[in-house]
Amino acid sequence: MAPTVSVIVPTFRRFGHVLNTLSDLLRQEGPAFDVVVADQNLEWPAEFAERLAAIQADPRVKWLRLQPPGVVAARNEAVRQSAGEILVFVDDDVLIRDTRFLEKHVAHYANPDVAGVIGRERTPDSDGSGHVAPGPPHDWTDRHVLEQIFEFHRDSDHVTKVCTFSTCNGSVRRSAFLAVGGFDENFTGNSYGDDHDLAVRIYEKGLRFIYDPATVLVHLNAPAGGLRLTDPANAFDHTARAMCQWLFYHRHARPGYRWMVLYRHVLRKTVFLKANLVKPWRQFAAWAGLIRGYVEAKRRVAHGFVSRFVK
Repeated sequence: MAPTVSVIVPTFRRFGHVLNTLSDLLRQEGPAFDVVVADQNLEWPAEFAERLAAIQADPRVKWLRLQPPGVVAARNEAVRQSAGEILVFVDDDVLIRDTRFLEKHVAHYANPDVAGVIGRERTPDSDGSGHVAPGPPHDWTDRHVLEQIFEFHRDSDHVTKVCTFSTCNGSVRRSAFLAVGGFDENFTGNSYGDDHDLAVRIYEKGLRFIYDPATVLVHLNAPAGGLRLTDPANAFDHTARAMCQWLFYHRHARPGYRWMVLYRHVLRKTVFLKANLVKPWRQFAAWAGLIRGYVEAKRRVAHGFVSRFVK
């Protein structure tokens, strides 16, 4: 008997996009599934009222209203209120053209050694075909876990054993997710790195991931809402952003890989962020935030892991 599936969709200020994503999900064929929406909007524009009501009326949809906005806490709460044996995470600005998308995720869990599946993320100008290259699966697991996290590209043609994760298009066994306490709610604000943190903690339990290009979706990278830093309506805090990058660094950087993590995960996403380079007057605030974020991340690491799944 196929395992049950819960699809977790956090959303913030992407009203039309998330309704399109949910419509695609509700057309899925194959395994039994439900959809848990973590809605962090205070209110919805009236123009979406009819479509919103129709989707909320679907018995497969569980609609949560969560405040204050915070994507990591929202995902954890949606998982807490879900029931599926397999948890599928998708962003609120994706198109899923394949009606067997969920079925392709679930198929891998027939192998008890698989803890999670990472799908392909195409762009709107690609064909979205999910072409799979012939031949045996590749294997990245002979490389250091940090190389797998930062060097693997989620638009490969090859089925691959690899340690990485993406909440844009990724699934995980509920048992594996709960075994490591879920997402760490120390990651707050415009959080980046919480999905990589989850992957490393699961991997260190001896559990494994599969990347499958056939489980494909199109990521629209909507310019507004979500965590999009280019959206002037989204609150931006240099310290909070740097703190999340430093948090991953303090927890997972290892000798021989510290410079790679420092450059690729911390500096490139803070002081070397494109928005800070093209607007050099932001550099003072970016460097100040980098220092304050370092201190706050050290404090949070010392305080320990935070999750509603851990007492």
